[in-house]
Amino acid sequence: MFKNLSEKQNPYFGVLISYVSKGISFVLSFISIPLLLNNLELSQYSLWITLVSIVNWINLLDLGVGNGLKNTIAKYNHLRDKKECAYYITGTFQFFSLISGFLVILTLIFSKYIPVIKINIGYSFLLYLPIICFFPFTTFNAVLQGNLKNGLLSIISLVRALWIFFAVLLFKYTSSDKIIICAICYNIFNILYFIFILFSIKKIYLFSLSQIFNFKLFVFGLKIVRIGLEYFILQVTSLIQFSMGNYIIYNLFNNQVASFDLLNNKIYANLAIFFNAGIAVFWPQFTSAMASHDAEKLIKYRSQLLIMLIVYIFGLGISIPIITPFVGWWTQGKILVNIKDIIPFVLFNIVLSINYYEAVILNAAEKINIQILFSLMTSILFITLVSFSKYFLIKSYIIIPIINTLILIPSFFIYKIHADRIVNSFRSE
Repeated sequence: MFKNLSEKQNPYFGVLISYVSKGISFVLSFISIPLLLNNLELSQYSLWITLVSIVNWINLLDLGVGNGLKNTIAKYNHLRDKKECAYYITGTFQFFSLISGFLVILTLIFSKYIPVIKINIGYSFLLYLPIICFFPFTTFNAVLQGNLKNGLLSIISLVRALWIFFAVLLFKYTSSDKIIICAICYNIFNILYFIFILFSIKKIYLFSLSQIFNFKLFVFGLKIVRIGLEYFILQVTSLIQFSMGNYIIYNLFNNQVASFDLLNNKIYANLAIFFNAGIAVFWPQFTSAMASHDAEKLIKYRSQLLIMLIVYIFGLGISIPIITPFVGWWTQGKILVNIKDIIPFVLFNIVLSINYYEAVILNAAEKINIQILFSLMTSILFITLVSFSKYFLIKSYIIIPIINTLILIPSFFIYKIHADRIVNSFRSE
């Protein structure tokens, strides 16, 4: 009866857990905002949000190594070579330990020069130093993903959201510094989480903390770094396009246009989380199928992801009449939109999700160069077209999604050709 209730047997099970987890976490986050505002002064709330946002940048410093390790673990799982997996885990842990040490030094040096950290030095060190010191343990997130345990990661993420939510609820019963309480709760959970993950990994693989001091295994970490750097370059080029896009929008258009564009991007970025959850589950499934040269599974998983894509696109279509009144209510009437204004954003997200659907095959096969090339090309083309957009006979606040959609269409065809070629190469074996 429960045979298919396993992420390894049925990826939809992992996706379902991820959806439920992210949905509940989103609701908790939404509810927490007024609770935080009621219990913190506005200045304290702004400070907490700013400090936590910097944490997200720290997570980017894995240099794409997490994706490289995820692919490697998925491959060696098929070979049932637990010893080799342990070597790669150890080498990656050692590399992340070097990054962690480097980050500690940078934090101590630049804390004197970054205003928000300098003014709030106690809060900053209490929040950042434990996170940085435990940075090497993020290795185990990629290990679980490669071992097809995205569902477990989603459950842990939900527990974290519940932990923080209950901490916020207890604010009114304490007179202590509430930012300190937030930071302590945040770090206590991370410590407990990494202890749990460590014991889980030790059971799955022949890994122990004593191996960390075997520096001969560092060469395995360097192999993962070489793979991961390509993913990192792809992340950076995408980030540059997004950042430059925001900069140009603010400089070329008025505040109303910029607010409208960024607000819609935020709304649809949150909706995209659900499809990206599916991508995260199916990616290692594709890698594992490729490692076993199992064309049947590869085609099956691709069909299942296609069903998810169709459902997601259908959901985007349904969102059009809902988002229109929601934006007005959410912004208290400061930003008003009609259906015609929303459609370009929906079309852009449809094309973007189709691109992701094709690109995940390339990611699983570690064919990243073509994506980096197109990301650079689209970035240059995007910046050029937006810079001259004031001469276009189109409403200024919908020009950005229209340009984004047009420049993504060619990359879709290229990704599809390469993805089909990869799948067909396994089919012909």
